[in-house]
Amino acid sequence: MQLTLDQEDINNAPEAVRSWLAKFINVPTPPKPAPDTPLQAPAIEQVIEAAMKLLESKGEDVLQEVLNKVGVDRVKNCPADKRAELLAEIAVHA
Repeated sequence: MQLTLDQEDINNAPEAVRSWLAKFINVPTPPKPAPDTPLQAPAIEQVIEAAMKLLESKGEDVLQEVLNKVGVDRVKNCPADKRAELLAEIAVHA
């Protein structure tokens, strides 16, 4: 039996598999980033631009539906911790 792994497979493998590969068959594996590394929120300008495109293509009712689903009253008032969620909902409705 032959098993072929490329570097992407190794990088995406669970830590236990990566450790086994490094220990038993001497495959170097780069460390994975810490899962608790904070992600930077999208810029408010990016959110506003996406919302404007949605408004132009689908109308005010769809934009309001998206805002309500995320729990935001206005795009420019969207807190940083909800910007990624708002962008995702805009993408779904676009």
